[in-house]
Amino acid sequence: MTTHIEDAMGLSVVAGEPASTTLRVEIDAVLADWAWHVDHGEIDELLELFTEDARFEPHHSARVQRAAARGGRPGLGARDQYVGHVRRERGGPRARRDDLPGRRLPRSVHPVPGPPVAHLRPHHRVDLPRSDARPGVGLTASTGSRVAVAGGHLVLDDSGSGEPAIVLLHGFTFDRSSWDPQFDRFAAHHRTLRYDLRGFGSSGPPVAGRGHVDDLLDLLDERGVGRAHLVGLSLGANLALAAALRHPDRVAGIVLASPGLPGHRWTTPRPPDEVAEHARAFGVEAGRRFWLDHEIFASTVDYPEARAGLERMVAAFAGLQWADGPQTDPLPALHERLGEVAAPTLVVHGARDVAGYRGIARVIAAGVPGARRHELSTAGHLVNLEQPDEFNTAVLGFLASVRG
Repeated sequence: MTTHIEDAMGLSVVAGEPASTTLRVEIDAVLADWAWHVDHGEIDELLELFTEDARFEPHHSARVQRAAARGGRPGLGARDQYVGHVRRERGGPRARRDDLPGRRLPRSVHPVPGPPVAHLRPHHRVDLPRSDARPGVGLTASTGSRVAVAGGHLVLDDSGSGEPAIVLLHGFTFDRSSWDPQFDRFAAHHRTLRYDLRGFGSSGPPVAGRGHVDDLLDLLDERGVGRAHLVGLSLGANLALAAALRHPDRVAGIVLASPGLPGHRWTTPRPPDEVAEHARAFGVEAGRRFWLDHEIFASTVDYPEARAGLERMVAAFAGLQWADGPQTDPLPALHERLGEVAAPTLVVHGARDVAGYRGIARVIAAGVPGARRHELSTAGHLVNLEQPDEFNTAVLGFLASVRG
């Protein structure tokens, strides 16, 4: 079997016989972008090839290096340890240069932050996104049904029976497949719908003058759903909260997973704003890489299936929200209206999420009358993907206690 690796700097390794699968691995560089094109049948062979002969030496990130060039010495953050040198050892793969300084490795091969020199070993599996991958959490991209809404269409899946229905609302840069670990289980108890929000997945592009709450209500009307439980993650949680305030007669209960809070004042940069700024400055592909490397998803290093699904969804994200074209109307400020929420509310969040989202979860739980809060101790932002069993049990238990 052949493993062939080459890059713009002349790195080339060949061993064995030809293989059939081609993957592209994007790597952020401090000075220039470069890529490895890997032809292989078994990724473990690639891993074994490199881990026996290469070592990774953590160095400062591009942000720290730029500051140092200006004479500054900023503090070292968690993500800053993921940039360093790959060195040849014991006659390993030859490169045009022995040192490749300032290269950021894909998160999937980052060593756990620790000693100054971390040796990669075969148990550090390289999980690369690929078009034919089937992550262990069962993330899929089904064809779904198409529903016409004003100015466009939404694509959804609708399964099960039992009222009130459950409507699943995905997060930013994601699509309805992010609910695969929940969809069938919820549909065994309730009619369950999930759809791609406008501008995401297979649904139509954003249209000026239309908002996500408008689309949600149109979808409920089109599918004959009177009242529904709304279960949302991140952006989807914001949407669920906005819908509960705007149309309380249509909302039986809300589950807010890793919620944001429109109008809330962040004391640190808000992650979606950070990635939008980066993408507008350097392009959509750079934005995708920045987003996957963001600390909001740091915990996914411990959940390979969730990580694989995350990478697949972000790779498929068109980035329309980072462009200059029409945009979906933003959600209104909600931070001063929490006391008006009448729907029974469950807030679910991960103890390993970034501080801003953890704080918002507590603010909402304290501000919404009668709200309950459930913290998943080992999960980060993607609570439903990282800990699906605990998430499902908490949500179904809550909904069973809520009268429709």
